[in-house]
Amino acid sequence: VHSLKYNFYNKRNYSIRKMKMKHIMLDIETMGLKGNSAIISIGAVAFDPDNNCLGETFYVNVDLSSCINHGLVVDGGTIAWWITQSSDAKKSLFKDAKPLDEALSTFTDYIHQFKKVKVWGNGLGFDNVIVKNAYAALKRDRPWSDFQDRDMRTIVDITESNYGKQTKEKIGIAHNALDDAINQANTVCKYWQLLKGK
Repeated sequence: VHSLKYNFYNKRNYSIRKMKMKHIMLDIETMGLKGNSAIISIGAVAFDPDNNCLGETFYVNVDLSSCINHGLVVDGGTIAWWITQSSDAKKSLFKDAKPLDEALSTFTDYIHQFKKVKVWGNGLGFDNVIVKNAYAALKRDRPWSDFQDRDMRTIVDITESNYGKQTKEKIGIAHNALDDAINQANTVCKYWQLLKGK
C-alpha cells in the first residue's frame, strides 16, 4: 500500500529522484510506548541527504485488533493521549486499515526496492525496535539488519552543538506517520548539508 500522498508532496517542489536511494526515514504511530506496542500506522520516505532530496513514500494503517491478536500490547495512557490529538490525526488512522501481516508484507516489499538501505527512526529505541518486534510477533525477520539502523536524534544533537538550534519546517498533520517521516527526513537532509559545509 504505497501512499497516495506521493504526488501531493511532489507538488510542493520536493525533488523526487528515480535513483535508488540509500536512506529511509521510518515513523510509526502506536498504542503504547513499550517495545512490543501495537502499531496503528507506518509511514516512510526514501531520501538522499547528499543531494538534499526525497524519494518514494510508503503509508499504511494497521488494524489494531490484528496487532492485539498477535500479542502486541495497548497502553491506557497512550489511548488517553490520542483522545487529545487533532481530529485530522485521529481520522487518518482508521482509513483502509490492514491486518498486521498484510501491512508488514507491503512494507517489506517497499524496503526491498532499496539495496543496503539505512533506516532512520526518531529515537534509538522506538520506531525501528517496535517494528522489529512486530515482525517477530509474526515469526518473521525484519527486512533490514540492526547495523542498518540510524537514529535521527544523534545527527540533530551533533549539528545543533556545532551550529545552534535550527528552524525545522513542518508540513502536513502532526502524528500522521507519513507526514512526520517526511518532516524528519527533511531535517536530516538539512543537518547533513550543514555538517558537510554545503
